[in-house]
Formats: sequence, C-alpha cells, structure tokens
Amino acid sequence: MFTDQEKNHATSSKTQGKKKASLHPNRQNNPLSDTLRLLRQGVAYKHVGRQHRMSNDDWYRRTAWSDSDRSEFQARLKRSRGDFNKSQYVRIQAHHLAAANLPFCAVELLDQLFAEFPHDSQLAQAHLQYADCMLALDRIDDAITAYRRAFDAEQAYPNSRSQLWLDFPWLIVTRGLSDLYHEVDIYLDWGGRSTTFPVEEFRMHTILAFLADANGDSTSSRTNAEAAIAAAAKEHSGFVRHPTVGLVGAPDTTVLSRLQGLAGV
Repeated sequence: MFTDQEKNHATSSKTQGKKKASLHPNRQNNPLSDTLRLLRQGVAYKHVGRQHRMSNDDWYRRTAWSDSDRSEFQARLKRSRGDFNKSQYVRIQAHHLAAANLPFCAVELLDQLFAEFPHDSQLAQAHLQYADCMLALDRIDDAITAYRRAFDAEQAYPNSRSQLWLDFPWLIVTRGLSDLYHEVDIYLDWGGRSTTFPVEEFRMHTILAFLADANGDSTSSRTNAEAAIAAAAKEHSGFVRHPTVGLVGAPDTTVLSRLQGLAGV
C-alpha cells in the first residue's frame, strides 16, 4: 500500500519528469525510443483521433483510469480466455497508464498480474515495467528489487528477453550505486553486449565508461566515452527502411557532459 505522502509526491512528479528522465536519456526528448520499447514488449500504438472510438484492442490501451475505466477493463478482462491473454492485456494496459504519468494505477494492475495470472512469458517485462514505475516514484530500493525479479524471470523463461541488461546497469552507474558495481558485468554479459541500434550503443558504452572511471581505468573510460559520444551523434540507424529508428536524439546533458570530460573533448 502507498502512503498519502507518496501519492502526493506522485502527483507532483509530473512536473519533474525532465529531471527524472536522466535515468533513461534515450527516452528523453526522443519518441522513437518509446517505439523501440513498445516493439520489444509486443505492443503497437494505434493512432486515435480526438474523438476516441473504442476498437477491439483499445480497451486495454487506455490512458485514463477513472472508476468507469477500471470497471470496464476488468469486465473485458474477465471475459478473456487463458492466463497468457489476461496477463498480456494487463501488462500492456499498465504500460499505457505508466506512460500517461499514472504509475500508481500501473502498479495496481501489475500487482494483479503477479497475483492472479503470472504467465512466464510476461513476467520479465512486467517486472521491468514495475521497476520503471518505482523509478518514477523515486523508490529506488523497490526498483532494484523489481530489476532482480525481472532477471530471475528472464533466466526462467529465456525467450522473454528485454532491455533489463541495459536498464539496471544504467541505474547503477548513473546513480553511483557503488555497492552494486560488481553486478554490472553480470547483466551486460546476460545481454551478450550485443547492440542493434545507436541508442543501445550509447547506453552500453556509457555504462562501461562510467564503470571504468569508477575503477580508475582511464584508458577504458576514455575509449568507451568516445564510442558513446559517437553513437549519440549518429543520424542514421543503419536500416534503410527505418533510418531514424533507434537514434539517441537528445541525450541527458549531465551524462553527455561527463562523457565529454572522460573523452577529453
């Protein structure tokens, strides 16, 4: 249960979004990164005009959560067949509520998923979404717990790979959580240190640069900082049909400034 103080903080956090976005610079001022995350989650946005009409799948993509919305969603969910479908519908709906700055509502649904239909294929991403909500609420310890649960879920169901291998190390190095530095390599290795898009290159090399700097390895920190800066400057994804997908866009200025310092530029 959340306290009234925490709920008041969540309301005020809407005005602090830019500051908190530094945890995930690839998402800041870069709508393409949201598309990437949705694609990895098996979610697809459908354009809806100002006069919203509920289609067959809009019922689990709501961006408001009134009592009526909640009741209608739960009624449709009850009629859905199988734990897989129910789990996926709840997770997708939670994603849209979190994106609409309603983290408490998203957490409510994710808790329901964990309690009522924890399908193996959905657990890793659900825990990762839970971590994102905890970060939005400045509940760092709870976010760390959620990341670790996501890791356990991915190991139990390897087909459900996510961006955990970058998200958790990013939190560790950008927050300076030195007690967890020894875990960074575990997660990077889990992801195979394999990148597809410039934004992934940027995040991985930033993590490595900051970690090397903390370990006093100036050569590695400089090399990785230079690689991160180069990734941030890319204007083409490398994919002919999707040239702008996965670009860094506007990285967090604090992170970029630190990278420039490590690179000596």
